[in-house]
Amino acid sequence: MRIYNALALATMFLVPQCFAQSRTDTEFVGTSAVLQSCPITLAENVEGDPEHGETESALAIAGGTFLAGLAGDLVTAGLNSLGAALEEASREKGFSVVANTSFPYYTIRGAQVESDHHITVGTTLKEAASLCLVLSYADPNPKRSRSKAAQFLSADELTRASAEWKINHMPEAPSLYLEAMLQKRSDGFVVRPTFLWYKNALPGAPEKALPAEIHVAFATPSAPSGEAAATFALARIRLPAIAPGTVMRAGELFRSTSSVLPARPTSGSPDSAKNAYATALSDVASNAREIDSLKRLRERAIRAAADPAATKEDKAKVYALDDQLLAATGKTAMLRHIRQQTTATALPIEVGSTNVSVRFTVVRSANQFGLAIAKSLQTRSKALGEAVTNHFTPQAPSPAWTSQDTTYIAAMNAVLSAQRSLDTAIAAGDADAIFNAQIILRNAKAAANGAAAASNRPIPYPDLGTL
Repeated sequence: MRIYNALALATMFLVPQCFAQSRTDTEFVGTSAVLQSCPITLAENVEGDPEHGETESALAIAGGTFLAGLAGDLVTAGLNSLGAALEEASREKGFSVVANTSFPYYTIRGAQVESDHHITVGTTLKEAASLCLVLSYADPNPKRSRSKAAQFLSADELTRASAEWKINHMPEAPSLYLEAMLQKRSDGFVVRPTFLWYKNALPGAPEKALPAEIHVAFATPSAPSGEAAATFALARIRLPAIAPGTVMRAGELFRSTSSVLPARPTSGSPDSAKNAYATALSDVASNAREIDSLKRLRERAIRAAADPAATKEDKAKVYALDDQLLAATGKTAMLRHIRQQTTATALPIEVGSTNVSVRFTVVRSANQFGLAIAKSLQTRSKALGEAVTNHFTPQAPSPAWTSQDTTYIAAMNAVLSAQRSLDTAIAAGDADAIFNAQIILRNAKAAANGAAAASNRPIPYPDLGTL
């Protein structure tokens, strides 16, 4: 029970994962997009970062540390419970605009060091001029406008905004408009609101200043069932009380920045693209080094065989090296073709699809909002408590892992070892060692193909038979 209480208390300071079905009287669907830059807020007009970001209590920090030590699925379960609680509280005690969008989190670039090609994987986020998350909503039955864009936007700002709104199918006369930069940090990123225009009160909301919050959830593509989803980062940003007609720029939102959120896992397209490029490039580079080494060894062998004191073994080495050089040069065209096919799309490329769910909420009563969250969490206490208990209870080995899986892992490790032995032999310039290492590597790859087939995995070296 203590463990559950700790998790439930910790999640009180974290953020929602997803947004369930709307209630039309308090929740309204807006339009969202992630753009290369904010339509209104220029990066150079944004001041330096807050020293500590959004102020939270020590309990919130402890809660984050506690959650970080749990298994990924359990964290998702706890955050999903909190997400559902926040959503229920928002619908019951507030008025919200919600929207969904997506963007690629990573970029893969090429680099060359001397004769070797390399790839680097970075984020599409930047530390300063960064991506911009935009949320917009237009009331179909707007009240009299409390503020007009021309009253607080310059001609240039209005021109940029109008163009971007049109391109991204956003309303030309929004009742609510929000810009938030997604800025890179050394170990993650932050969500930093830089512009807010609360033009008109949301339908049904009081015509007075109310506390407001921004909730943003980031997830990898998945097929969620129930409350399970692949969320990797959640942000809850509290804003001061705002009234209809309020306009806030970056300076006024200076302290309203999320805490640092974790980076997106590289699973999926980032790892697939990175591995495909790395393998294709390294195979060609390794083949070129092998050919250069064999040519040097062959020249030495020819000189040794021409010596009057040369033995039959000295002369035989020339023929052996001829065969090895012929085999190595024979692979070059095929490896270059594989590289060309793999790198057909010019670098840089963007990968790592990331789903974004964003919510803007005005709260009728901050105290009632907190009580509604607590009440909703209590209804989920049994399932959440059982999840925590199960996590800390020793479990029997999962039957999902089989001996075929173990064999596959061992076979792939053998390939890595054999490749390293070949690289060492090539660097040493020992023809016999190179020949033997090539055979060992080929056998290791064949074994890996067999292990992959036995464990129902894709064949890692489908072209082995043609080498």
